Amino acid sequence: MQKIKNKIESIIKNTDKNNRHIFLKFFLSVLSVFYKFTVAVNNFLYKKKIRKIKKLPCFVISAGNITAGGTGKTPLVIYLAKLTQKLGYKPAIITRGYKGGYEKKGGVVSDGKKICANAEDAGDEPFMIAKGLKNIPVMAGKSRYKSGITAINKFGADIIILDDGFQHQKLFRNLNLLLLDYKKPFGNKRLLPRGILREPIFSVKRADAVILTRAESFNLENIKKITCAPVFKSVHIPFIIKNNKKISEDENFLKKKKAVIFSGIAQNKEFYRTVKNLDCFIKSFIRFEDHHKYIKKDFEKINNAAKNLDADIIITTEKDYVKIPADIKFFCELIIIGINIRFADDSPQNFDKLIEEKLKNDKLSNKTT
Repeated sequence: MQKIKNKIESIIKNTDKNNRHIFLKFFLSVLSVFYKFTVAVNNFLYKKKIRKIKKLPCFVISAGNITAGGTGKTPLVIYLAKLTQKLGYKPAIITRGYKGGYEKKGGVVSDGKKICANAEDAGDEPFMIAKGLKNIPVMAGKSRYKSGITAINKFGADIIILDDGFQHQKLFRNLNLLLLDYKKPFGNKRLLPRGILREPIFSVKRADAVILTRAESFNLENIKKITCAPVFKSVHIPFIIKNNKKISEDENFLKKKKAVIFSGIAQNKEFYRTVKNLDCFIKSFIRFEDHHKYIKKDFEKINNAAKNLDADIIITTEKDYVKIPADIKFFCELIIIGINIRFADDSPQNFDKLIEEKLKNDKLSNKTT
């Protein structure tokens, strides 16, 4: 099974340079045609308002993407929550809680004051978001409308931030933000499962604004040919967590230390590059699939690698850390790498201004109706 997954991954990411697996490529292409038809029908029904779109009685901001895999939605969602809170609003975050116990039934991950669920029920990303924010409720569940109503009625939220909501068209949003990874904004330009696209590239036109992640030197003209929406550039800034405390953004903190690192995220390679740029010696990299549920044997494997390689530290991501049971002991010191989003060039002022103006305009329009 793992071999088949590896073959499919090499096809999707265009690393199959020897033109092998022709039958598998054909099979995935056929499935992609059916997937494209399903997406087209779904988009048509919403565009023509044949499918009902529900509207919450407050301002809704959606952060999402059109590709499978990580583009940096979680750091942006946290950024938006802090920004709107700073502007005097009461935001709440609504997320599906993928592969968590609350995904189907829904539930409160955080009421803003305390964590109300564990990582298994909440899902790894909602739990991580909840741990990183104060006075901001976090809800998980497939029904975003139901979660939004709960956040409004129970916690007095006046802004809903929708995590991974670009395809969730059944809920009306006032501001539709689309994230694209500058290194591979559209992958091989093919739809799932032949590529990484969730929707055709022209779906970018639904976005009110586009945020390019990891984009220090990206040519904005390439994206502006597709959309008239404003385009912002952002970078990911790593920070270090030790003993549950954020201690540093100092790149020299881990310098020359021998490390065993592990992660189970969509962008494992990006995590590897991030740690490598911190100038420590990576002795072993143990990778798992995105949203991996860790078991005891996984930690035994990690500890054995650290012991055999005489590692100084073990490093993982913030998303993986929230899934580590409290009774797990590591061979050496555990360091967690978190990510903040930072807008490049003059983008911070422009992006913040966009959000502020949209909110002000919404208030004014509500007063006149």
